[in-house]
Amino acid sequence: MWRSGSALDPPGRAGWQAFAPRSRVRHGIIWGVGILELPTELAELDPAQQAFLRNAVLNGAVWGLEDEEGWALAASTEGETVMVFPLWSSQQAAAACAEGDWAGYRASPVSLDDLLEHWLPGMQRDGYRVGVDWNAGLEGVEVPPLELQADLEQMVSLMDAEGLLPPGSETEGRD
Repeated sequence: MWRSGSALDPPGRAGWQAFAPRSRVRHGIIWGVGILELPTELAELDPAQQAFLRNAVLNGAVWGLEDEEGWALAASTEGETVMVFPLWSSQQAAAACAEGDWAGYRASPVSLDDLLEHWLPGMQRDGYRVGVDWNAGLEGVEVPPLELQADLEQMVSLMDAEGLLPPGSETEGRD
């Protein structure tokens, strides 16, 4: 178990909506009563990463695990010298992973705007990777921070163009 040294506690919003892929739709995801067509680079992502992007944008926030000493970090599958900052697209999913070595942690929100403008560029500078929607066994997708930033910005643009962002969303109109 590792910890970051940051004591940031940015505001976020609660809420979570699931999405279900439809096998007969090659490059899209079900969206209420319609289908959002995804560009090839997003359609080729792991389905868990697609769900993370969608839910993070809808919620306007992601969640990490934090205690009084900092944020939870884990070793990357690429080696012990590379650290991963795990993030979840719902408070419930993050809280479910606060067990074992992370039992003293709580799910803390990071607004999507703060994530895009400050956190992901900082993680890139610090040499971290980002774990998206890991399960309680700390298994899941690891991505470079700037790759996640580009994917999130693309999802924001797509959802905004389709009118799928919640009214008053921090990310509404962001391109």
